[in-house]
Amino acid sequence: MKRKKAIVIVAFGTSKEAGFNKYLLPFKKDAEKKCGEEFDYFFALTNEKILSKLEINAKSYEEVLKELKTKKYEEVYVETLYFSRGHEYSKVEEITQKYKSSFKVLKITKPILEENENLIDKYFDKYDNMLFVCHGSVGIKNSLEEKYIKSVIKKKNKGKHYVVLIHNKDCFNDIIASMKNDKVSKVTIIPMFITKGYHFKKDIISKDRESFVSKLKEQNIEVEVLDKTLGESENFRRLVLKSLDNIIKN
Repeated sequence: MKRKKAIVIVAFGTSKEAGFNKYLLPFKKDAEKKCGEEFDYFFALTNEKILSKLEINAKSYEEVLKELKTKKYEEVYVETLYFSRGHEYSKVEEITQKYKSSFKVLKITKPILEENENLIDKYFDKYDNMLFVCHGSVGIKNSLEEKYIKSVIKKKNKGKHYVVLIHNKDCFNDIIASMKNDKVSKVTIIPMFITKGYHFKKDIISKDRESFVSKLKEQNIEVEVLDKTLGESENFRRLVLKSLDNIIKN
């Protein structure tokens, strides 16, 4: 008798059905296309606030694992859509450990930045001056996203490039001061997001005087915003799928 196998895509989430369908559902469709009928496919979200708001019937990661346990699945492979080992990824690790003994195999992928050294290299061939915008983590000033991007900036050693964290916006005035000191007259904003939700609209592009675009324009710095998230990039999704393939095969 063949083992029952499942693939679970787990993400922070987005509160709108249209956003879920546009930015997150393609990861599940990519896995279905790549891995075929050998597996059954499930989606889970980790943010409770988003789960309560979402217009579709979404489940938490623990709810999905409970369901798979009840239905007697034996192998479960989890594709995690988190850049670093922040609060949400830690929740996935804890729940995974809790259910480890419920399955013959239960594996999760590492955070995206830990397995993809060349994730942002292409941007350096296209743009002279960039501002990378990352979520970061609440209460943590030195995030893995920031360290990762700064290490690539140092390695590339061309143009003028900067990093700002949504959860540490207080440093943005210092970044603008650095741009002025570097005589930067134009900058391209690169959103390091999987979905184009609240933070993209409010913190980056809104007309509110506190948004990044407004503050830069106020200082006479021309701004271009890359109007495409990583979740919309087929190349990015291929990299994520490669990580899933690795935990299935190894």
